[in-house]
Formats: sequence, C-alpha cells, structure tokens
Amino acid sequence: MSRLLIWILLFIASLLEGTIINLPIVLSILLLLYIKKRDISVFLLAVIFGIMIDIFSVQNIGQSSIYLISFLFIASIYEKKFEIDTLPFVLIFSFLGSLGFLWISSFTNIFIVAIINSLIAGISFLLLNRFFVKKIEYQ
Repeated sequence: MSRLLIWILLFIASLLEGTIINLPIVLSILLLLYIKKRDISVFLLAVIFGIMIDIFSVQNIGQSSIYLISFLFIASIYEKKFEIDTLPFVLIFSFLGSLGFLWISSFTNIFIVAIINSLIAGISFLLLNRFFVKKIEYQ
C-alpha cells in the first residue's frame, strides 16, 4: 500500500469517526497497520489522527491520541510474547481496544459496537492477508 493511500484512508476514517459514526475505525486501521508494518511511525500516525478525531468530535484534544498510543504500545509489548499476526489476536485485541475506547469516550451500546468493530477488523485482516501477502511498505 502506498503512503498516500494510508493517509487518505486514515483521514476519511477519522472524519467519519469524529462526526457521523461512533465506530472506532481508526483504532482498527492503526492496529492492522502496526501488525503488518511493525514500525514506530505508526505511533506518529496515532498521535496525528487521534488529534483529528478529537477536533472533529469536539472533545478534549489529546484524549484519543493518548489512548491510541497506549493501545499500540500494549500491542507492541504482546508482540514479544505472542504471534500478533493471527486472526484471534486481531479479533480479541480490537474488541478490547474498542471497548476501552468507547467506554472512555462515553458512548452507549459499547459491547455491540465493539463486537461490530472487531468483526470489521477481522474481515479487513483476512482481506489484507489475501491480497497483500508481504508486509505493507508505507515509505
């Protein structure tokens, strides 16, 4: 995937997440990007697009960024203990991450939304593995 495509995808997801829907799509995209790329630059993307989510949703600036960075940091810690490039890890970790993000953001129906988001992340993970076999290069 090209760098521009990733930026456009994250911008559209943060715009949708901040204005229209309460589905943490950016969290799932960043998780999948970190799993495929395993680079520190994903943390910078988490800061930038977390601030954009806060601006679009008119919240305290930095709240989403801190959560996204913490989420990716925990994923990087588990990278050393478990194989994170598997479907069960993506499903469970995106569910727990979505649950925490929705709870901190004070949304309603957090369990249903977290299940939907983890299913979307799982399907996206399967599609990425099907069409992009090698690691995503975003430089």
